[in-house]
Amino acid sequence: MERDAIVGAVDAYLAAVLAGDGAAASLFAEDGTVEDPIGSQLRRGADEIRAFYAAPRDIRYVRRLGPVTVHGSRAAFQFAIGLRPASALAGTTPGVQVDLVITDILTFGADGLIQAMVGIPDASAAAEPGGTEQVVRQLNDV
Repeated sequence: MERDAIVGAVDAYLAAVLAGDGAAASLFAEDGTVEDPIGSQLRRGADEIRAFYAAPRDIRYVRRLGPVTVHGSRAAFQFAIGLRPASALAGTTPGVQVDLVITDILTFGADGLIQAMVGIPDASAAAEPGGTEQVVRQLNDV
């Protein structure tokens, strides 16, 4: 895949995550994998990936932070995500609004589908320059 196609696929992935209806699973290869958060149990195949993305999440926003870095068939990027209190996400406290910065690494197949996703969430990064606090201020100004 060309760089522009990979960047477009990353943006499509983030839009699907924001939609929150499980659509992100359709961007994966049948034998794809998801490791989110990094170090957690690897989810393999369409059924497990669909179940992961179908989990209820009340997402307030998803914004890519900075450029997508591409090397070969891999892309790394950071994004800010805001979850409302009703959301269920590993490592978060139910009932508490959560703003996270996540670094994802996606590996693409020649067909343009995601072969693997590794997610590295960091709630502490939200307060750093360029983190979610800046994104929330920008959203409130719109």
